[in-house]
Amino acid sequence: MKRIALVLAALMIAALLPSCQSASPAETAPAGEETAAEGKPTDERVEPKAATGALSDTTLEFWVCEDVEHFDFSGYTPRIGIIGGKEYYGTGYAPAPEGGDPERCVVYTVTRWPDYADPGAFVTRITVTDPAVRIGGITTASSPDEFRTAMEGAGLTVGNGEALSDLLEFSLAATGETYTVYFSRLRGEESGTIRIVAPVENREGVVY
Repeated sequence: MKRIALVLAALMIAALLPSCQSASPAETAPAGEETAAEGKPTDERVEPKAATGALSDTTLEFWVCEDVEHFDFSGYTPRIGIIGGKEYYGTGYAPAPEGGDPERCVVYTVTRWPDYADPGAFVTRITVTDPAVRIGGITTASSPDEFRTAMEGAGLTVGNGEALSDLLEFSLAATGETYTVYFSRLRGEESGTIRIVAPVENREGVVY
């Protein structure tokens, strides 16, 4: 009788064990969602995204300060000439046949950020010379007043940029918390240049 009782007790304990064991977070979390164990998505691929907030009315493929460490740029044409980072033409643009940039294009600069000594890869500069590209509702063909209105509406502080010269019709700088938007145009031109720049520090004095 004692042996039968022991066998029955063992069977009851075995039956209870599965209900007391919980699956690991990696087993229960759907693919691509965060897990408590890792604290990060199981799929780490970063897709490009546009600006958010008041400047979300844009046709840019990336936005400044965007993390692109895991983005595949193999479909983009590299721009040669930068040291300490990489540059890529936006989709549909390529160097001019004689070399250098085409008259109208978009260039994305990728470096480390917020310091050159930090890991990762971020878009830290966007240069636009194509008036077909829209940023916050404006283009490189917009007027200085339209630029001021759009940037102030996005919460940026607008002031003067570069000192004017015989060649430079105007230069404005709209400063935000992490980046500055520069807008300038040469005299006699219908379209200018917009640059969105996130400053990168260099605490270790890296020389390129």
